Amino acid sequence: MTLTLQGRLRRIDACGASVCLAVLAVGFFGVVRPYFVSESGARDQSAEIAELRQRQAERAAEWRLSQQRLREIERSIAAMPFKLRPVSMVNTHLAAVVDLAKAAGLAVQDMNPGSAVAGKRFITVPIRLRGTGGFLAATTFLSDLHAAYVDTRVTSFTLSADIGAVDAPASFTFELAWHAAPDDGAGGE
Repeated sequence: MTLTLQGRLRRIDACGASVCLAVLAVGFFGVVRPYFVSESGARDQSAEIAELRQRQAERAAEWRLSQQRLREIERSIAAMPFKLRPVSMVNTHLAAVVDLAKAAGLAVQDMNPGSAVAGKRFITVPIRLRGTGGFLAATTFLSDLHAAYVDTRVTSFTLSADIGAVDAPASFTFELAWHAAPDDGAGGE
């Protein structure tokens, strides 16, 4: 009987130990492990938030720098000595260029504006000027053109003379490009 009593007590002890193990397992997997998982997730989220805040600070600094550059560019544009005239003033500009050439001593025989080419911020109107005149008159015209119309550039120019005809004036061809604002006033007037 004592053996059976000892056997029973061992069974009760084993049963108690297994109940304790079951309670520990439920406690670990139900309470402790989820706490560790959530703590790990919280650390990961904290690190992610810190990284996002750092990126946000970098982006804010970049934005401030770009805003500062934009203000500097706007100030430099406002300080420019000229504004582009609207493309609708092409005939007025052509007449002024021809008058400038005549004042320099060139005889303009032909003047052809090309088709306007729209760009991002301005329109370019190609202009071809042909006629006769001397080298000094041509250089005077180029100098006067640059001084009077900074919105007009020379893309090419040819000056040729007949070697046999000493008294005959040289012929010239100027390829110009006039930069104008669109008619909607985007470039100012």
